[in-house]
Amino acid sequence: MAHAHESNTKRIWTVFGILSIITIVEVAFGIVKPKFLVDTPFLGMNLLNWLFIILTIVKAYYITWAFMHMEGETKSLKWSVVA
Repeated sequence: MAHAHESNTKRIWTVFGILSIITIVEVAFGIVKPKFLVDTPFLGMNLLNWLFIILTIVKAYYITWAFMHMEGETKSLKWSVVA
């Protein structure tokens, strides 16, 4: 029983670390706003906005994977929940 607790604790800290790193990257880009990302249009938006959208989807995927206990589900089901 103790082993399962350690495993869950490690998993939670791993997901926390991943989500924290992504959030720090988002905040850093939001503060710095690199000129090449702001001035480069792509499909009607600048690249900085696309970067934020992609990073937010990645965070949503990890939240779905870890906290909704969907790590054992098919990729299509996980992506449909994220979408």
